[in-house]
Amino acid sequence: MIWFWLTLAVIIMGIASVVDFSTESKSKLLKDRVLIIFAHPDDESMFFGPTLEYLSQHQNVQVHLLCLSNGNADGLGYLRQTELVNAASQYRIPKSNIQILSDKRLSDGMYERWDSIVIAKHIHKYITEKDIKLAITFDKDGISGHPNHKACFYGALNASKMVADMQLFTLKSVGFFQKYLYWLDCCRMVVVQFLSSKQKHITIEAKRQSIQTIRNAMIEGHRSQMVWFRYGWIYLSRYMFLNTLEQVVF
Repeated sequence: MIWFWLTLAVIIMGIASVVDFSTESKSKLLKDRVLIIFAHPDDESMFFGPTLEYLSQHQNVQVHLLCLSNGNADGLGYLRQTELVNAASQYRIPKSNIQILSDKRLSDGMYERWDSIVIAKHIHKYITEKDIKLAITFDKDGISGHPNHKACFYGALNASKMVADMQLFTLKSVGFFQKYLYWLDCCRMVVVQFLSSKQKHITIEAKRQSIQTIRNAMIEGHRSQMVWFRYGWIYLSRYMFLNTLEQVVF
């Protein structure tokens, strides 16, 4: 029986290494300036790493990061701000393209409820000052269900509606199986890719070198957050390997 599972594992890993799950539509993201909106320092690499790595490989694209809090839930806000800048350097994002908010109304915490109007004002100010026409953030479920993540969506949606020709894309939340058993989920994705030639969403898959960059951003950049269970996320979560983005229609 053990040989069966070992053989199956080798086959799945072989499929994952050969098949490119990225969709051609990912080129839609290649605007002059792209803004990634997230809640806490380390969200950018834990969730948006494949997208960041893809965008940063194109020299004509300026990637901007807007972090809505400094992650001060454990009193480490100042340190985590520095860590975000260090992690962003892995994606070749300069400090001048990073803004980290310290608004008391947007305090980090599972039990903190953020006002979408407050968030929208911050986002609107940034995208108008930087002349940004495309933004990416969490979807309404926030990947992990964290209320701060979910608030990013509603704030970004409100802000985007106030800007002409603005495009908003969200990172798709998936169930437990798809989230933590990426290698097994590859089999399902192969079938879907074979049966459906047209897909409404954008998929970005990180290849070997890009995966290492994302891991370095987490491990070397966000050292204060590298408790034992973070390593499980780094090596098992699909968001370290693949991002699925959907455009919001408004």
